[in-house]
Amino acid sequence: MKKVNKNIEDKVISQLPENLNFGDLIQQVLSSHPIQEFIKEIGEFASENLQFPYLDISTTETEEHYLIEAVLPNVNPQQVKVVAEGRYVTISIQQREEITEENSNTHYFRKSVTANSISRSVLLPAEVKQKDMITLHRDDTLLIKIPK
Repeated sequence: MKKVNKNIEDKVISQLPENLNFGDLIQQVLSSHPIQEFIKEIGEFASENLQFPYLDISTTETEEHYLIEAVLPNVNPQQVKVVAEGRYVTISIQQREEITEENSNTHYFRKSVTANSISRSVLLPAEVKQKDMITLHRDDTLLIKIPK
């Protein structure tokens, strides 16, 4: 294993913010504009080619609330589940399609069941309580309001 020059290591460490932890660093990288655009493009590609929705989620913060907005085109509100756990809010969609074909003249019967699920979690700066969340699903958009 090659040893790193101590001077170079000290120089790099001295340029890092004092209270930076690994989780915060990862969150900063993943929430950067280029990474978000890349993730969005992958999701849109998957939606177009896999016939399953991409969860386009944006998070904003006001003085009193965190607001999460998810665009969910053609998703039935009964298929959506929102769960708060610790600092995470997870939005899940369960889709189930059942097709039955039957022809008594030819004694043909076919039943097909397709089930898909997708979820996405949002990390917030503070712990979230399920009972404090307000959710509204209207016009293909899910809105979640969480008091600070």
